[in-house]
Amino acid sequence: MKNLLFLFFLVVSLLACRTLNSTTYIESGQSFVLGKGTHGNYQAQIRNVGKYNIEVLQNNAGVTASLGYLKPNEKQLYPVAKNVTVMFKNASTEKAAIEIKLVGDTGLSMGYEENAGK
Repeated sequence: MKNLLFLFFLVVSLLACRTLNSTTYIESGQSFVLGKGTHGNYQAQIRNVGKYNIEVLQNNAGVTASLGYLKPNEKQLYPVAKNVTVMFKNASTEKAAIEIKLVGDTGLSMGYEENAGK
């Protein structure tokens, strides 16, 4: 029974380590980038909790494609493949906010960058 209980807590702990929750603020004219560099696949559940549309872009091997816009209060699930980057672009004149829930390889790098053309 003790071994079964230990195994249960071990599995729960490992699963908890593979989930990340965060509220992220994106300054005007910037993008929040998930997955720079080498990483495994993951799912990003994103909810726009701000007042402005956020453009979602994907970069796969140097090719950038728009995945559309996330409107205020809208939630979307983005499955992200190994070594693919996803950007959340704030083109508004105000700060934007997104809630992020990542499941999978949560050891990926993330950060901000200036929007192109700015």
